[in-house]
Amino acid sequence: MGNFFASVDNPKPIIVDDAVRFHNELARKWEEKYNKDSFAERQRVLSECLHDIGLVATTWLDAGCGTGTLSRLLARKGCTVEAVDGAPEMVSVARTLHHQVSGSLRIDYRVVSTIEKLPFSDNYFDGILCSSVLEYVRNPAACLVEFRRVLKSQGTLLVSVPSAYSIVRMFLKLAYRCTAALGRPWPEYFSISTHEYSAGGFTKLLLSQGFQADKVVCFGMLGHSLLRNPFLNSLLMFRATKP
Repeated sequence: MGNFFASVDNPKPIIVDDAVRFHNELARKWEEKYNKDSFAERQRVLSECLHDIGLVATTWLDAGCGTGTLSRLLARKGCTVEAVDGAPEMVSVARTLHHQVSGSLRIDYRVVSTIEKLPFSDNYFDGILCSSVLEYVRNPAACLVEFRRVLKSQGTLLVSVPSAYSIVRMFLKLAYRCTAALGRPWPEYFSISTHEYSAGGFTKLLLSQGFQADKVVCFGMLGHSLLRNPFLNSLLMFRATKP
């Protein structure tokens, strides 16, 4: 078994090694998920949050880069990207895809043991992206502290987390409990997805760690929906600034 931790706001133990193992096993097929509208929406929401930010010649961190889809999106908009992930197989696939489809883009991929402690100096990045990662970590607040350390003053943080009030997520959690009782848990990621937030709750968490949120977008399972609200969609994307 992996290393056990429990956070103050969520006493359920988190098995860190299991999160890495889970994503390693998905790595070879992860990129295919972006062919589905629910995952493609992640790219649309990211572009929406970036549309009024100058990106050319800036340096960004993609914290939890997976197979590098969003890292490549940032790089195509003119960014130099440091892309990190805890799952070695994800990083391996990201590097392969980089050489196959985007070799000229300025992206450096590396494996890190945790995003609570990053191998970068203070005030290094103009922006940070953390897409659907904090739900799996030991201590989301500690990650935000580290993000603030490596982000420049007036830098941008884009971070998505699960919506605690999502009807879709509530249904999936119920399905997980029922199927787990039968010995065939589905969706499997609920064994490691332990943190979820209301829009107000995560805004307060950002403020407590030195960030000011200026935009929240609801999105997720329903794809490109005209009804973007935290009850119908499963994810919340926050745009915040380090004052």
